Amino acid sequence: MLLVTYGSLAIIMVASFTTFTQGQGLTGTNFRESFLLLNPKSKLGLPEESTEDWNRIWLRTKVVPNYVSNFPTNKLYVRFNNGIELRPNDTVTTGLMVSKPTLLWPTDPVDLYTVIMINADIDQSLKDNGGGRRGKRVFVHWMVSNVVEVDMDNGTTVLPYIPSLTVRDFEGQLDQNPEYKQCHLFLVYRQKSNLIVRAKPECNSKTVSDRLVYFSEFLKMNGLEGPVAGNFLRNLYTGFVTDTYLCSLSRCAGRPFPTLIQGVNSQSYCQPSLEPQGTFFKTTNDNNNNNNVQNTDNNFDSIEFIDVKDLK
Repeated sequence: MLLVTYGSLAIIMVASFTTFTQGQGLTGTNFRESFLLLNPKSKLGLPEESTEDWNRIWLRTKVVPNYVSNFPTNKLYVRFNNGIELRPNDTVTTGLMVSKPTLLWPTDPVDLYTVIMINADIDQSLKDNGGGRRGKRVFVHWMVSNVVEVDMDNGTTVLPYIPSLTVRDFEGQLDQNPEYKQCHLFLVYRQKSNLIVRAKPECNSKTVSDRLVYFSEFLKMNGLEGPVAGNFLRNLYTGFVTDTYLCSLSRCAGRPFPTLIQGVNSQSYCQPSLEPQGTFFKTTNDNNNNNNVQNTDNNFDSIEFIDVKDLK
């Protein structure tokens, strides 16, 4: 059970999610009703807001136009298996995101969709710090293509899920600023055609380079239109969980990622392994219901979700 506090409003949410049934899609004005029918507790988790309400958050926080050039057409409902439902600009620690979330958005049964989760601030973590004239680089944490309606389980996984990671160094040491956050976006795009994907091991020498892309070029190259739905969060450095994933990414890639940071990815076990490459190491620090959630804005502009395990 998760206690969520929005100023003076205390809400108890029970983690539950019903599998969406294929066939008719989630379209038009009945989308909210369909979502609440599938997830009856959701009416407690998020305020009833229009797409225009969410657009004002995208604009006020400058995520539009700094990270994406136009507003998503629809709201993207993001629900983690611990019961947390994401509202734009919420702060969520990595420990609460270890398991991939369930996503819902209005769909057209005749369309194919690509779902992408990105760190839009990755350039702040890299030593070369910028994509220059080619535009903004992002790190793709998750990509699933050829999705019919919202059936992501039967889509084509292009890049397996890695939870949000945020880190920054200062002269080779970890930047300990507890207020430093990076912007991570969930975006849905409409495909022009079926995408053919060549499968790779989760852990390979291009684990990082395949995920580090110039976003505008990437969308154009893959014929992706939109975004047709979207949501975003702020992620901060969260100790053991972040270190574990950065160490694993560094080991797979054969070089420190995003750069060499003492005590984060400098250890011997973060160096390239002589063992055959294959499955990406996943931390066992999984989600559970024993979490603290803190409100960071009495005007309900954002919620801060903090896993108690991240504070140890």
